[in-house]
Amino acid sequence: MKFLAIFGGMLIAIMVTLNGELSRSYPPFVTILIFNLVGLIVILLLVIIKRSDIRKFNKKIPFYYFLPGLFSVVLTLFNNICIINIGVSVTLVLAISGQAVFSSIIDTFGLMAVKRTPFDKRKILGFLIIGAGIFCIVYF
Repeated sequence: MKFLAIFGGMLIAIMVTLNGELSRSYPPFVTILIFNLVGLIVILLLVIIKRSDIRKFNKKIPFYYFLPGLFSVVLTLFNNICIINIGVSVTLVLAISGQAVFSSIIDTFGLMAVKRTPFDKRKILGFLIIGAGIFCIVYF
């Protein structure tokens, strides 16, 4: 499973880079439309190939479970703007550090119905190392 997480991170880096470069040729909202249309086509093909039964839609799902769709549009817009202005590596390192810090907050306080995991003080060293890396990437 850890390999899948690493591979997913590699795909994110490639995706963000290519989408950011696409934003150099088209306005950000057009780029997001292209990005999401391609994703829609791919997922529709997968649903058809896998013969997924979409009729089993649970109407009792809380509305906030659908927020990631909105977040993906906003995230893509922010990434496109950042890549054009500060580059790919700085955009990705800042995004990943934001993910690490906020995911630690989610785990520590058990936010969004996630199982609460007490904060281990040893993580502070990791965050300090990440902070030093961010400083080096941003300022050197």
